[in-house]
Amino acid sequence: MLSVQRVANEFKISTDELIQKSVNLFVQQQLIKVEAELFRYLKKYGIKNVFEMDEKLKNGSLRENDVIDDFFAIDHLESERERLSNLLKESTND
Repeated sequence: MLSVQRVANEFKISTDELIQKSVNLFVQQQLIKVEAELFRYLKKYGIKNVFEMDEKLKNGSLRENDVIDDFFAIDHLESERERLSNLLKESTND
């Protein structure tokens, strides 16, 4: 198994720096996955966020029974995107 110490030595960086870069990259990859899934839902309904979907539900453009699962998925993905974005901001402020 490849060790953190060995990789850090190969790249001539500290183990702390390698760990920090690895954590940042992991969070970025998770954010990309969430954004890709969210984009798929938003494109499906021609909206930019869950609030626009709510407006379409209120004005009758969409029927609640047809979209309720996607509505909650979008809401969850938007929350997850915010959580991951905040983690990235936090890591760049350190």
